[in-house]
Amino acid sequence: MIYEKQMKAKMQNRARMIAAALLIWEAQGEKGVTARNVGKAVGVSGQRVQQLFKTMQALKDDTARAAVSCNRTGVIMQLQASGHPLAPKSEPGKLI
Repeated sequence: MIYEKQMKAKMQNRARMIAAALLIWEAQGEKGVTARNVGKAVGVSGQRVQQLFKTMQALKDDTARAAVSCNRTGVIMQLQASGHPLAPKSEPGKLI
């Protein structure tokens, strides 16, 4: 039981990290978009987000991005609910 909870928490953390890296990927060049800021908003360390982001830059593979993009849905909703400036602009609860 404890092991299952640990694994679930680990997967949620990984999904948050992937989502943060994808948000940075899409907002490249915008002012104030850093791994630290996005990581703080999502609840993951900025260093891990930056490491994953650099890996994604090395891959530059759309299929890999598409495979993990579904993980960011909950994180985007979380960012929208908190009114964070990095959240995609859309109606609350509606994803782009």
